[in-house]
Amino acid sequence: MKRNARRLLVAGAVGFNVEDGSPDGTMGPVERQLMVIDVLKELKKEFSLDFVINARTDAYWYNVADEETKLQLSLTRGRQYAEAGADCIFVAGPVGLPEVKRLVKEIPAPINILLNGKYHDFDGLRKAGVRRLSVGSGPARCVYRNVIQMADSLKQGECSEIFSCDFSYKQANAYFQK
Repeated sequence: MKRNARRLLVAGAVGFNVEDGSPDGTMGPVERQLMVIDVLKELKKEFSLDFVINARTDAYWYNVADEETKLQLSLTRGRQYAEAGADCIFVAGPVGLPEVKRLVKEIPAPINILLNGKYHDFDGLRKAGVRRLSVGSGPARCVYRNVIQMADSLKQGECSEIFSCDFSYKQANAYFQK
């Protein structure tokens, strides 16, 4: 892991999201996440670079328990990750405003929330003290859905969607020159 992180830093990475969820949808061991944070802190010293360690806790993302247990897991793990040296604590998943306020109040680090359907009032999140709002894979999934739908249409010989698109090369290039 350290070797890969080092390669990413050499390539220009300015931060790392490190997740405590496992691919099987369970919460990974806290000790693993703390070890990853320690390795990244070592690399901060080695590179004399103040990149961001954004430690993600996945109790809400994987819906591992009832609401109160998810909150307690997120608070406990968030505090541990902050105390270990994470720069920001990322609580992914559908989190409501009362829970957001507790996370901000009880975790001694900036809080990152994933844009979600349960509570997504930008001004309310800002006022609650959220310091970073992530959109996660949402934009990419929307694009993939549209591309897949278009590919399915093309398989059927239908191409009107492509021809009716009024977003020109000029508009695309102008957007990326901002």
